[in-house]
Amino acid sequence: RWNRTPPTIHPGWFEQTIPGELPSTIALAYLDGDFYDSTLTGLRACVPRLAPAGALLLDDYADTAVNPKAWDGLPGVKHAADDFFGTPSPVEVLVGDGDLAFGRYLSPVPQGTAP
Repeated sequence: RWNRTPPTIHPGWFEQTIPGELPSTIALAYLDGDFYDSTLTGLRACVPRLAPAGALLLDDYADTAVNPKAWDGLPGVKHAADDFFGTPSPVEVLVGDGDLAFGRYLSPVPQGTAP
């Protein structure tokens, strides 16, 4: 209805689909891997391909120190992101009204360039 091509969905296990199915440059990635290994696979494949100022959203990224209401039923997501990015983490906790847990990583923009 917006005359836009919908996003491409690749069904299957992350380690089987991601390596051969991603474009060379990604503007927006939404990872909903639930577990440590699948989240880490997605991060390893997507982060290097993010365009400058590209965004990566992590579903179930529960940082209860920042968002005490966040549901922390899938702790592998945050653990994988922490292992991938190190500390301090560049992942921003997105806080809402309920118990949803999301994190956002924005790809850096090289100095002197516009996104």
